[in-house]
Amino acid sequence: MKRAHCLVIFLFLLSGCVSHPPPESAGVEEKYVWACKKLDEGASEEAIAEFKRIIFEHPGSEYLDDVRFGLAEAYFKQKDYILAASEYKALIRDFPSSPYADDSQYKVALCYFKLSPGPQLDQRYTHLAIEEFKIFLEDYPQSKFMPQAKGKLAQLRNKLAEKAYKNGLLYYKMGDYEAAKVYYQMVLDEYGETDWVDDAHYGLGEVWEKEGDREKALREYRIIPHHYPYSNCSRKALEKIRRLSSG
Repeated sequence: MKRAHCLVIFLFLLSGCVSHPPPESAGVEEKYVWACKKLDEGASEEAIAEFKRIIFEHPGSEYLDDVRFGLAEAYFKQKDYILAASEYKALIRDFPSSPYADDSQYKVALCYFKLSPGPQLDQRYTHLAIEEFKIFLEDYPQSKFMPQAKGKLAQLRNKLAEKAYKNGLLYYKMGDYEAAKVYYQMVLDEYGETDWVDDAHYGLGEVWEKEGDREKALREYRIIPHHYPYSNCSRKALEKIRRLSSG
């Protein structure tokens, strides 16, 4: 419901009725506005307590999607992204036609995005974030959050590509060339739009070179200056090409 209530909230704020906790006899609107004001002031614990009280005492209120979104936002501000994601998901499940639905789906994905760790660590939350961003992009193509969602999805995929590349590099250094090839090829096959493609081609070239297959090594090295002339690998690849071609 919320966005139809902006005028009501504005009037409450102007009247100064949100300084003290609303009395038990107060209506849902007044309680909701008080909780929102507390959230804006940074008093998230008080806001959370009031949002929960409203949900418990007024389960059939027309403001329930407003309240649930407020509760989710309060958890998000506290950086409790697991609870925030749970509340956003509950809103989408219980109020699929709510004006908050697209915001909530974006925020679910954003919660997991913020939980996504560095590429060297377990990427469970990265995969969850990618899944939720894909749902958002498919279900809400007109949302104002589309550009941000696409940008964050690209960052997540780049992180997975980096992890795959670094796994390949680790195996290469260990002398396990078959495993290195698997991970380098994964970058090319699954993350071909990311920043790690030139590195993967260079890595494959090194593997083939180590295995004595000059032609396959040259094939990989030549791709880099041709398709990625400004990459960090380009100069190294040209040096490899000159050396292998003269041999």
